[in-house]
Amino acid sequence: MPMLFGAACDTGVLPGVPTGPIGSSISTATQLKLDASGKGNISSNISGAKVDVYDLGAVGPGDRLIISVKPQAGSKLDPTIAVFDEREELFALNDDVDLTTGLLDSAIDEIVTVASNHYYLAVAKFFFDNQGGTYLGAVEIQRGVGVSTPPAQMLWLNFAGGSVTI
Repeated sequence: MPMLFGAACDTGVLPGVPTGPIGSSISTATQLKLDASGKGNISSNISGAKVDVYDLGAVGPGDRLIISVKPQAGSKLDPTIAVFDEREELFALNDDVDLTTGLLDSAIDEIVTVASNHYYLAVAKFFFDNQGGTYLGAVEIQRGVGVSTPPAQMLWLNFAGGSVTI
């Protein structure tokens, strides 16, 4: 059985993939249904200036978002993904996992620090991608992972003055 981002799935239609047209804005976002373990799949075709937008639902502090999007086999798509909160403020963005090795898949793995009734995933093609194509994606929300405390920082100030030469 083929693997999709570490999860086994049959070939053909991915389990849990929304059917019908995918929303193209936050106001028309397609609700992504996650299974009991917080996982779901996405798949669609991107061409031109099309953007697919999925509503991930409510997310709270300490929840971890793990999202991967890659071109389907044979597709020339270079996907770009972004996650926005309900105020349409950018939470995370990724274009290429590793451009130096040519891995053009997109991935986000971030822990939420601010609660929102809706987080939205947007999938588009890279600006200079003139091909477009079909993508496959996996979304996972791990609830209550926790927000890590940032390490303490020490800031030294010298009020005795000084000069800078440029």
